[in-house]
Amino acid sequence: MAKIINELPEELLLKIFSQLDILDISLNVVNVCHQWRQLAMNESLWRKLKFVCTNSMESYRIGAYLQRMPLLQRVQLQWRTDVDVIMSIVSLYCEYIVEVELVCCGYPDKDLVEKLSMRYPNMKVFSLGKCWQTPSKCYWDVIQFKSLLSLNISNSPFLNNDLLRLISINCPNLMELNIDYVRGISENEIVDFIQSRYDILTSITVFGDLVTDRTLFELSRCSRVENIHISTCYEITIAGVVSLMGITTLRYLTLRRAALLEQDKLAQLFYERKIFQQLNRLYISSKHKIDARVFGVWFNNDEQEMRRYEGRKCACVLCLHGFRIRTMDS
Repeated sequence: MAKIINELPEELLLKIFSQLDILDISLNVVNVCHQWRQLAMNESLWRKLKFVCTNSMESYRIGAYLQRMPLLQRVQLQWRTDVDVIMSIVSLYCEYIVEVELVCCGYPDKDLVEKLSMRYPNMKVFSLGKCWQTPSKCYWDVIQFKSLLSLNISNSPFLNNDLLRLISINCPNLMELNIDYVRGISENEIVDFIQSRYDILTSITVFGDLVTDRTLFELSRCSRVENIHISTCYEITIAGVVSLMGITTLRYLTLRRAALLEQDKLAQLFYERKIFQQLNRLYISSKHKIDARVFGVWFNNDEQEMRRYEGRKCACVLCLHGFRIRTMDS
C-alpha cells in the first residue's frame, strides 16, 4: 500500500495533504519518509493551511506546535485572552505570515497591531472581529498594513468616519471589508469607499442603520463584487434590490431587517423576472409576516430539510420573518 501511495503524482499527494489538519502535516506527515517530508514543506501547500488556536488549546503546547511550522502563513485565534503571548510566539518562529484573524478575543495590548505591521509588512488579511476590551490604538494602527486585501473590524466601538476614510486611503488594495454592527458610519463614507474600488471590491459587510438605496446603486457598478451583506437596512426599497440585478458576479446577498421590502413585489421579482438565479445564497428578512401562498413552498424551521436544500448548487433561499422559503430551483 505504501508503495502504491508513493507512486501517486506529487500534485495528487499535495491535494490529499491539503485536506489534512495542519497538526497532522507538521507532526506526522513530515516523519513518514523523505518524499513526504519534502512535500509537507511545499510552499503552495502552506498557502492553504491555517493554524487555528481555540481557547481549548493549552498554552504550553502552542510554542511546540509553531516550532514545526516555519512556513506557516495563516493564523486564527478564537476566544483567547492571551493574544499577545501567542502572537509573540508566532513572530518568533514564523516569518511568512500574511493572514491573522483574531475572532472574539480579548485584552490585546495597545501596541499589538503596530508590532504585527512591523513584523509582517505584507499582511494581506487581518481581523479584529468581535474582539472585546481592544484599545482604540489597535484599530487606528490597522492603516499601517499597506498591502491589506481583507479587513474585518466588526463590532468595533472606535470605528468612525475619519478612521474609515484613512483605511480607504492607506489600504488602496482592500477588496473585502467587514464593519458589521458598527453604528454611525455615514452613507457618504461608505459610498466613497465603494466608489474608490469599483474594479476591485469583492465583498462588503456593513451595518445599514444609515444606508439607503444609494449604496446599492453604487454597488451595482462594481464589476467583481461577490458578497453583499447589509444588516438592519431599514431604508432599502425594491428599487435598490432591482439595481443589483445586473451584477453577474454576485453570489451571496444578505439584507437583514429590510422593513420597506414588500413581499408582493418581492414575489413578482423572484418569480416573474427570475432574478438572482446565479446566487449561491440569498437571505432577506423583513418585519412583514410572510404569506406562504405568495412565495409557494416554505419550510417551517425544518433544519434537516433546509440543510438538504441549501446543499444544492445554486439554490436560492429567501428568509422573511423567521420562515425559510424556496424561491426558485437550481
